[in-house]
Amino acid sequence: MKKDMNYTVLGISVVSICTIMIAFFFWLATDKSGIGSYNTYSLTTSESVSGLLPDSPVLFSGVKVGYVSSIKIDKVNPDKVDIIIRVDKTIPIYASTVATLNSQGITGVVYIGLKAKTKTKKLLKQVAGETYPRIPVEKSLLSQLSNLVPTVTENLTKSMQGIQRILSKGNTDNVSKILK
Repeated sequence: MKKDMNYTVLGISVVSICTIMIAFFFWLATDKSGIGSYNTYSLTTSESVSGLLPDSPVLFSGVKVGYVSSIKIDKVNPDKVDIIIRVDKTIPIYASTVATLNSQGITGVVYIGLKAKTKTKKLLKQVAGETYPRIPVEKSLLSQLSNLVPTVTENLTKSMQGIQRILSKGNTDNVSKILK
């Protein structure tokens, strides 16, 4: 039996398969909506960003419009966190747009929510000295509630102490005497 192999066909097949595999891996690694279809914005917050990860979604009025690109501690002020987000170029980000950190349900999935505070059509511009346009961050509902809990607890404690003073043994005895 004579083994006759066409090395040209074999070489073309190997090169073709390698090219297809490389193209497939590049396709997996790139954004599905195409390279360069995002605008980049920065946020700075003093809130805890626990649960927020790179590639977490960015939602505008509940619709996914982008993702978190990076999260870093601010080099100048370590109490703050710098967040870089990428938003679809077709979504206008106005000067009145604000960002909040939100948690989705009980799963704890954290995302960034964007919303326009006013109807102004003035687009957000990059300030001199900044790398990207900066979107202001509002405190999240969870953060506002956690700041409110100590105040409510303190007020309840004071109220309970007042009720205990009113219902002291001497006062209840005096009320009993009056009622008799």
